[in-house]
Amino acid sequence: MIIKKILFFILLVILIIAVGKKAETDHNEYYMAKSVDLQTANSHARFIYSGAASYLDYINQNTDKAFDGAFCGSLIYDKSESEKYDVLLNHCEDIETALRCLYGGSTEEYGYYYLLIENNTVIRSYWSDSAVLLSYADKLNTEEHDGTVYIGGAVCGGYPVSVTDHHTKEPPYSELHNAAEQSYNENISEKEAAARIKRYVLYYSLLLLIIGPIFEIFFKVKKQTIIDNL
Repeated sequence: MIIKKILFFILLVILIIAVGKKAETDHNEYYMAKSVDLQTANSHARFIYSGAASYLDYINQNTDKAFDGAFCGSLIYDKSESEKYDVLLNHCEDIETALRCLYGGSTEEYGYYYLLIENNTVIRSYWSDSAVLLSYADKLNTEEHDGTVYIGGAVCGGYPVSVTDHHTKEPPYSELHNAAEQSYNENISEKEAAARIKRYVLYYSLLLLIIGPIFEIFFKVKKQTIIDNL
């Protein structure tokens, strides 16, 4: 009977180790997937470009409104505002409303956009799942890119020129952008630390479940051995 219990707890140990490994793998995969890949980011940037172009086509044909310059913001809105963004383009008063109607939502995954517009014509667009994009708007405003866009290391997609590299470091050009990059890195570090704590709590909680019974079996075997030797 004791041997069966020992075998059972050995199997339980193996199961806990497997759970721990799985938790670690899930953790790594979660953070790999947390930031979207470049292909997805570029695709979102293309949607932003197309959506803004459609809205401006309507503006050009039906109103005398003028849009010129850089436009950036969030596609994320509060659930209480859902009805406001459930309308057609011809009911939208501005570009952000139009983009939220087309591509927005109430969760963080909808991300942030940047548009450069000249004479009611879209020149280029960017999209990122990080709000740090907004801090780099001034630089994106004046700079063409050849596939490399740096916004503090966060993933960024572009259109009509797709982004191929978002990691390339550039010399800091203002305290604002340094602060934005530091804030982004700190936010990622905090999330990683929280996930690591949760992972270890799960792992060691399961481990503790078997320590007690194993010691109990060990002392019972030792006690029985002593009794048998008397």
